[in-house]
Order: sequence, then C-alpha cells, then structure tokens
Amino acid sequence: MESQIKITNLSSPHQIDIKGDILEILPLGSGSEVGRSCIILKFQSKTIMLDCGIHPAYSGINSLPYFDEIDPSTVDLLLITHFHLDHCGALPYFLEKTTFNGDCYMTHPSKAIYKYILADYVKVSHANIEGALFEERDLKKSLDKIKLIDYHQEINTKGIKFTAYNAGHVLGAAMFLIEISGIKILYTGDFSREDDRHLKPAEIPEQDIHILIVESTYGIHQHEKRLERERNFINYVTEIVSRGGKCLLPVFSIGRAQELLLILDEYWEKYEEEFKQIKIYYASSLATNSIDIFKRYINMAGEYIKKKYSSEGKNPFDFKHIDCVKTIENLDESKPVVVFASPGMLQSGLSRTLFERWCTDPKNGVVITGYCVDGTIGKHLLGEPSEIELTDGNKVPMKMTVKNVTFSAHSDFTHTNEFILKLQPKNIILVHGEGKEMERLRNEYERLKVDNNIYKKFMPRVFNPKNCQRLIFNFKIQKDGFIVGDMCQKILNAFDKGFVNENYYISNLENDKMEIENEKNEKSDKNDNNDNDENNENVFIENNYIEVSGILLNESNIFLEKGEISKFCEIQPMKLKQILKIKYTLCFEILFNILKDYFKVIDKLKENEFLICNEVKMYVQKEFIVLEWYSNGYNDFLANSLAMTINQLETSPNNNVFNHYKNDNELCDYKKEKLITFLKTKYYNVSENKYNRNVVIVDNDNDNNVCEIVNFLNKEILCENDEFREKIISDLQFFDEL
Repeated sequence: MESQIKITNLSSPHQIDIKGDILEILPLGSGSEVGRSCIILKFQSKTIMLDCGIHPAYSGINSLPYFDEIDPSTVDLLLITHFHLDHCGALPYFLEKTTFNGDCYMTHPSKAIYKYILADYVKVSHANIEGALFEERDLKKSLDKIKLIDYHQEINTKGIKFTAYNAGHVLGAAMFLIEISGIKILYTGDFSREDDRHLKPAEIPEQDIHILIVESTYGIHQHEKRLERERNFINYVTEIVSRGGKCLLPVFSIGRAQELLLILDEYWEKYEEEFKQIKIYYASSLATNSIDIFKRYINMAGEYIKKKYSSEGKNPFDFKHIDCVKTIENLDESKPVVVFASPGMLQSGLSRTLFERWCTDPKNGVVITGYCVDGTIGKHLLGEPSEIELTDGNKVPMKMTVKNVTFSAHSDFTHTNEFILKLQPKNIILVHGEGKEMERLRNEYERLKVDNNIYKKFMPRVFNPKNCQRLIFNFKIQKDGFIVGDMCQKILNAFDKGFVNENYYISNLENDKMEIENEKNEKSDKNDNNDNDENNENVFIENNYIEVSGILLNESNIFLEKGEISKFCEIQPMKLKQILKIKYTLCFEILFNILKDYFKVIDKLKENEFLICNEVKMYVQKEFIVLEWYSNGYNDFLANSLAMTINQLETSPNNNVFNHYKNDNELCDYKKEKLITFLKTKYYNVSENKYNRNVVIVDNDNDNNVCEIVNFLNKEILCENDEFREKIISDLQFFDEL
C-alpha cells in the first residue's frame, strides 16, 4: 500500500509511523437519545459493535438500532456492557436473525442475568404480536454464542485487543478498553463513580486513551449527596405508608432495586417495632432469581456488603423484611404496603398495573427513583399531570402523590468530569443522552477548555453525534521496519545536507517548519530540474523526524520508493483504475459550486473535464457525470464522497443545499431555462443563441425590436431600442423578485 511515513530513528530497525489510518465511529443508537445503545467502530478493516439494545419508548422493529446502516456479516466483535434491555435487548435478534458471525462477549454476571431479563421480555413482547422481535428459541440459541470475560482479562482476537473494567453501574457492568495497532478507545457504557452499598465505583484505567466514548445521561446535572438522597427516599416512603397509603417504587428488576432493597431492609430492621406491620414486597417475575444471582456474585460486591457479610456471617441479600413475589396477586393490599415493581419507567408490566390501580387515591404515592426516557409514563408523571390515560384508553384523575429522588446508577456531571480529568483523552464522544442535555454538556466542556487549566493542557475535542452520523478520525500507526534502496540513501542525505533544494525540505531547529520563499523555490527548480527529474520525491524534516512517501510491504515491514519495488521482490506494482458513471440531469453550474465549496481544489483540465483534489477526474456528459480515479484508500474515499454528493442532488433536487446554491447562482442553466419560460409568456419569440448561448428576445408587437442578454448577472443587454431595453430590464428585475 502507498503510505506517508515519519522516520524517527535512523538506526536499524527504524520506527515507521503510517499516516492515513481512518477510524470511523457510527452510532446506530444512543446518538442524542437515551435507549438502544449500539455503537459501530471501524478501524484497519476491523469492525466492532459496542452494545446492542432496544429503545424502551418504542416497540417491535421501531425499537431496534439502525442495523440497515451496516452489513452485519462484517462485524468482527460484539461487546455487551451489561444486562439492561437498552444495552442488550436486541442481541437475540442480531445473533439469530442477521448474518452476524463474529464473537460476542459479556461478563459472567451479565450473561447469568441476561437470560432471565430477555426471557421476561419475550413473554411481555409476545402479548403484542407486532412487538415480537424474536422467539424464546432464539434467546436460547444466542446464549450458546456468548463468550465470557472477567474484569482485567485481556483478550486478543482477529487483531483486536480488549479488556473489561468494572463500570459500577449494575452487577457485572463493564467498560471496554479496545486497542488496535496501539490506538486505544474506551467505551464506558453506563457507568457510575459513586461508591454505594452493593457495588464498587467504576475504575479509571491507567492508560493513554485516544478516544473516550462516554455516556452523558444526566448532562450537566449533579446528583444529590448519597446520604441526603437516602434520607429523602426513606422520608417519602414512610410518609406515604404512615398516612395509610400504598407506596409504589417502580424499578428495573435488577440494578438499583437491590440498592434500595438494602436501604429499606436496614431501616425496617432499625425501626422494627414501628414498621413491623407494614409489608415490603419485591414484585417481579425475576425477583427470586435475581436475588440468588447477587448472593452468588457477592465477591464482586462493594465494601459495605463484604464487611457486613464478614462481620455478621450472613449474606446481606438474605432480606429479613422483604418478601419476593412473582405476581401481584400475592400482595396484601388491604393495608399500607411498600411494593418494588418493574419496569422502572412504568411503560408496562407489574408497575404499570399497580399504578393504574392506585393512582386515583390521594393517600397512595409513587416514588420515581431512576432515569425516565421521553415517551414513557414515568417521564410523564414527573410533569405532575392532573389526569392519566390508562392502558384501556380511559382517562382518570391523577391523585396519588409523585416524588422523585435520583438513585440512578448513571454518572452525573461531577463524576464524569472527574473521570475525564484523570483520563485526559484527546477525543470525547458523548452518547446515551437526550439531545439538548448532550449539547449543554458539550458546551460546558468547550467552556472548560478556555477556563480550566487542566483542560487547557490536553484540549480534548468533544463530539455529540446523532444516530447514523459518522465521525472520522485519522491516526498515525507506529510499526518497526527497514528502509532500503534509494529511499534509505535519500533519507541519510537529507540529514547530512541540512539545506533546502527541490528534493529535501529541512526545517530549522528553532522552528517547526522553515518558511520557503517562492523565489528560492523557482530558482532551485530552474537550476536542478534537468538533473533530478527522476528524484523528485519530497522529503520533509521536522525537528527530529523526516516525512517521506512510498510503498510499505506489510509482511516484511520494508519501505521502498514506488518505482523500485520490483528490485527487491517479485511483486509488480499495478494501478487499478476505477470508473463510475452517475446519472445527473440538473444544472451543472450548481453542482460545480457545491463541489468547489465542499472539496476546495478543483482544476479545469479542458471543456467538461475537471480534476478534484488532484486525484479524481470528473467528466461532464449529457445527463451523466463520470468519475475516474486510481484506487487507493484516500482516492476511494474521495470518489465515494463525490458520488454521494452528486447522487443526493439528483434524487433530492429540492433539498436545502441545492436550493441555497440555486438561489446564489445567477447564470446557471437551471435559471436560464426558467427565465426563457417566463419571457415567453410576454414576448413573441424567445430563444438561445446557439453560438454564445445568450438569450435572444424579439418584441411580440414589433419584430424590429430585438435584444440579447449578454450577462444576466449584471443586466448587460444589447438592444438598439432604448425603450424596449428598459422594458426588458424591468422584467428581469421582476423575475429576480420571483
């Protein structure tokens, strides 16, 4: 492959930095939204999918990530951060109903809980036939394809190295550090840096991170202090039951529910005499199974759990005051009661059923403890509605009290900022956040780059892409290799000479790059052009390295000039010419101006033949544009961008881009045709001069009155009759206003 390299050491072997390796990041979900987390990462012909979730506010096919944007068969690796549906709910579909054939990894607790979470989801989705994305058999098959990874375990597969770190979000939640050719990307998934009862806080990898893909659920908001949150939570719950009401706590079956269960069980134990008559239920089809899993993985719990286990000799998840029930039929609703029920956003299931039973009684109350997505009942309740629509379509008055205390295991701004300051990544990509919150967060980081001394040191670039919006990064990849042949001699000569000629551009040690005057260049070209026609390779020396271009043989790590490859191996250099014909029936002048603004460097070679960025030729034909180029990574990318631009204009001629340039382009064929049509409604004969393409107008009332529009832009008109000329100018002005 043809490469740009940077030589940093002239001893053998040499260090080679390959320029031009493009890393692409594409959100298929969680781009400016919370839900259906799914990020595609492409680098050096490797494709990685990070999470594969569904959107909680939608059902059926609409809840899936935008899988149509990729070819699933090209995905080499799929990493699942944790078991929540918005991160793994589409996994059985993707593993069993697409052409994906790569490896899929998650942690041991995630897989153990995944099968229960998805089995429950299958039952719920099958209540609505349209919402069934997969069957139970698909779930069972998917389990056989999931491989396991432990925290800090490093796995190498297909040229990709990755490591899992504790994310602190839920039991088994992982952040993934991915490394390809020395480039490191950290994907946090959902994470929390808070140290609570049952989980350790998220780790901070001691690595140099090139790209951080980080959740931004809470944007610039900050959580209350942990002790204050717990005090408010207990006060809300006890206030409801003390007035004789029923307290509903909608929660995810597994996650924050376990933290809240520990808090209430501890409080009921402390004030047993006062609350012993009030039952606490954990109502979920997964209740018993989930508690058993937490007991099994107590070694992964936080310090609070471990200390309590060692001091008391019993598992803290053996609750004394909490009854686990699978259905709400087992609840005693004749007296005050506290019920944990899933799901946490009240969009369906047991929590929705209980809410609709209790919402009309002012003695009852609901306490929202986690994050709620737009479009869910949980989010709607936070707006304090006066009435609520039930699942059967009927509307009833909303009288139960609504309280909100955030026990979400998502990082807030304070903890995310602390995380970033310790990692100091060069690039930050915000995902898993509502659009406005992400924009506020991005703006805050831009402000910190100006006001904060630490941010000033590493100056990260911050991105908040939408779904299906590609981000492109260009990295230099270091390899060990030998420089042989004429190239090696050129490099040695460049260091020895220390002056400027047409072959070697050598920088001053005091400057990053020497400014070369045009006169010196021209003089050097004239003096040495005849002697050095075969050696016109540019070599740039900048401080302690030089920059050259040539052919890198990957298998042997040998770097050669393009013309001498056949001297050292049996490979014969070949160029592959690509030709692409694209239909285009609109105004070429508009297209030309768009391409000129987008691609900057456009040279006209001859009539209807242009050169784009010195690499791609463009031929203008009737109703077609033909692109021609020699294939390599850069040229293929450039030609593809050109083709997409041309095709988008052809298929959507009324889009904002086309209309903007159409209005700015006074002389284009498109407008000329409109002008001729307009003038024909007023004059006997309007035509186009076939020699110079000027518009010719003959007066309908007097054939001797003839004028010719030479320049439509500045109203330059040839006409012997002044009165007729002024009339034409007046009409042109009227046409402009139209």
